[in-house]
Amino acid sequence: MYEIVRFYDALSSLYDEIYGQEQAIKYTALIKEVSSLLKGVVVDAGCGTLMLAEFLKLKGLTRDVTLYIGIDVSLAMLERAKTKTKRLESDSEPVEVELVRGLIERLPLRSNSANTVIAITVLTVLHGGYRGVHEDHRAETRAVKELLRASKEAVIVSVLNRQESRTLIELLTQQSKKIWHGGSDVFFLLATKQG
Repeated sequence: MYEIVRFYDALSSLYDEIYGQEQAIKYTALIKEVSSLLKGVVVDAGCGTLMLAEFLKLKGLTRDVTLYIGIDVSLAMLERAKTKTKRLESDSEPVEVELVRGLIERLPLRSNSANTVIAITVLTVLHGGYRGVHEDHRAETRAVKELLRASKEAVIVSVLNRQESRTLIELLTQQSKKIWHGGSDVFFLLATKQG
């Protein structure tokens, strides 16, 4: 885990520049399929620099969001995100933002505290990023359970669509109500207890 933190801490100042276009493609695929789920308390697990929140605000999709919680393991990414909160919380349609440092495998949230939980490409990082691909999927299974525990309505995750992710994609497919593609990712709308 420490190597993941070090990697994202080092990348934080260039993250938007390097990944901005790629993430915008994924976010477009996300809102095309599930924009109606963006309401109430929305959690962005693995929020990075808050690019998703900025994108949603730009598209006018934060109107029904009462609280946007960004969670990330990297303090440097959260520091970059913090510089964006004033812009998100101001103007005619403000969205309240809270930033929290935490692990996706142990979310610092109460059960059923969020309407929607989103994790874009985070499971890919757990699955193989910087530690080597592993086949037991314990970290990903724990993370998915945590995402489902925190949400009362919807959990949306995406995984890079590559050969190394096949087993993970198969596991997520079994729990999904809806599957679609966007950019380099496969998206899953997971079945929650209530839905």
